[in-house]
Order: sequence, then structure tokens, then C-alpha cells
Amino acid sequence: MKGATPLLRVNQDDAVLEFYDQPHTFKLKYLDKAGKKLQGHFYTPDFLVLRKNGVFLEEWKMEEELHKLATKQPYRYQRSVEGQWLCPPGDELTQPLGFSFRVCSSALLPRTYVDNLDFLTDYFISQPVIPERLTTLVRERVQAEPGITIGMLVGDIAGLRPHDLYALIAQEQIFADLHRCILRDHYRTHLFADQPTALAYAQLGMVSSSRTGSIAEPVTAPIATHTRLRLRMAGSGPW
Repeated sequence: MKGATPLLRVNQDDAVLEFYDQPHTFKLKYLDKAGKKLQGHFYTPDFLVLRKNGVFLEEWKMEEELHKLATKQPYRYQRSVEGQWLCPPGDELTQPLGFSFRVCSSALLPRTYVDNLDFLTDYFISQPVIPERLTTLVRERVQAEPGITIGMLVGDIAGLRPHDLYALIAQEQIFADLHRCILRDHYRTHLFADQPTALAYAQLGMVSSSRTGSIAEPVTAPIATHTRLRLRMAGSGPW
């Protein structure tokens, strides 16, 4: 499947030290569906990822596609009793190199998070230029009123568009928790100056409102911690 979401996900993983998009082409060898004939073909993994716990070749696929491939190519794609997807020929390829092979399913990514990343993809790839005046006004308001929504902010600042706020989120000028908000829902997406501020309010279980001086809305879900972008686009690649 084509898409930038896996690339953005790797970028946002704090355990990742470095990564390379479609690093090299290898030849995989495995038995056919009947288990009788050895076959092989050239294959390019989606990523070479240097993590804190090792080096991995990673292949990203949709969960539905993996189920179909496991039926079509049972000696290439398998699912363990724990529910983890495996690629035995990939393991045979990487073990002599001191690497590990990972089959990463779309099921690993929360749906809301995936939708938000897809929504922001263009803002990550080609960052719009936001007038400095608007950026300053937005940051000042978000600092003064943590948890203000997109809808309230757009209504208060002349000339400000949701488009501008999406760009500032992608540029890390302001923060929104992509795991629990839906960016298209302007009156339920709360904005903060940065992640530590958002985390502090989430731990308190509230979002403050300087307009009323009271609790505006409870926050019950824990905020995601892996949201800092270290974007180095090298092409979206298949997943």
C-alpha cells in the first residue's frame, strides 16, 4: 500500500536513532504454497531502522492484506500464536547480518492517529509559510489559554484559518494530541503551547479556560508521549 503514514510513524518513535527509506534490494527464497518448490524474487524492504534495541529491516502492510498473503504465500507470511506477524525468509536473510526482520501491520497504529497523520501529510511534506504575525498571535493565545480549541481560536483571531493551525501543528509551533483528537472536529481539538503543558493538564484531568476561570472539559485518556516529529522525508515508499 502506498502512503506516508509508516514513514511519519517511524519519525515519531523516540526509540528510533536513524532510519533509511527503501535501503537495499535483497533476494528472498521460500517454498511455494504447496510447500514443494523453492522460489525466490527480489525484494526491497520499506525501511532499515536503527533502534535503541537493535537494527531492523521493516515491512509495513495493511492488516487485511497480511491475512490474504498468509493464505497465498504461507511460507513467506505467518502469524504466531501471540498474534505477531512473521516472515521466516526475512529472518533467514537478516540473521547472518546481525539484523532482525519485522512485519509491521496497520493494526499497530491507532485509527485516530493514522487518520490525523494522513490528514497532515501534505503539511509535513511541504510546509506552508504562515505570516509571523499570525504565528505570534496564536502562540501567545495558546500559552495564555491552554486547551483552547481550533474553533475558538479561529473565531477570535482575524485572518486565521484552520489551515494555518494545521501547519503550525505540523511544524511543532503548537501542540495537539494526535492520538485522541480528531483534527477536523474544530471544537473538540484542544491546543497547547507544547507537549509537556498538554501532559500536565491531562494528568490534572482538566483543560482550563481563561474565559470562565473554570474547568472547560475533562480529559480522561492518557496523552501520547511519542509525538515529537523528527521528519526527514526521503520518499513515501510502499507499505
